Amino acid sequence: MSVRTWLQELGLDRYADAFDANDVDESTLRGLTADDLRELGVGSIGHRKRLLEVIARLAEVAPGATPATRSVGPERRQVVVLFADMCGFTELSRTLGAEETRRVVELFLERADHIVAEHGGTIDKHLGDATMALFGAPLAHGDDALRAVAAADALQRAMPELSAKLGRPLQTHVGIAMGEVVAGDIGTSVRREYTVLGDSVNLAARLVGQAGPGEVVLSDAVWRTVANRMAGSDLGQRRLSRTAALVAPGGAA
Repeated sequence: MSVRTWLQELGLDRYADAFDANDVDESTLRGLTADDLRELGVGSIGHRKRLLEVIARLAEVAPGATPATRSVGPERRQVVVLFADMCGFTELSRTLGAEETRRVVELFLERADHIVAEHGGTIDKHLGDATMALFGAPLAHGDDALRAVAAADALQRAMPELSAKLGRPLQTHVGIAMGEVVAGDIGTSVRREYTVLGDSVNLAARLVGQAGPGEVVLSDAVWRTVANRMAGSDLGQRRLSRTAALVAPGGAA
């Protein structure tokens, strides 16, 4: 197992150089403590707790496997799926050169991925200027829906600062859905990766299209789970799903 790749899968690759410099390999990783993580420069309490949770699960898997691939076969899980991408990216890419477009996308994804990790989520994949994140796989918490919505709210709040850094206005929109999926390895002998498949993945991707700039659109299942903790407006019955819009920033409790 590559520790650097493992950290990337968790959205915590900012620490990869420190782990490499201190010769942390798979065997060493399994014995890391909170004090060890502090020495490695993991200053965030949230990041330390997240790493310790995942490290604890390494005891459940065979050597050479990552936490994300701990299951021998596919498993059904209740998962919250979050899709976030930039608004107006097509138009933006037409006005910028390839290098500048890449810089904008990388900075956006970097910020989005760190926010997801800070809220206990896992980055599943990047699709152009979009990031797909999972809450509930490979690690589950008791409040994954709330974590996902809080992450979306934090991302909206981060946009003004990111816009100032880039010298151009940036906005994002987010779709979040929840439901049972099949989680596990998928791929070929050349490349396999941990991911989830199910209607919730497709729904979250489609909900992004229902969200305007600065908005987060939730599936009905997510809305019913978090409605008592935040303000939102019901969008009613639509072709794709009954949904509720949460306008961010400021909506999450």
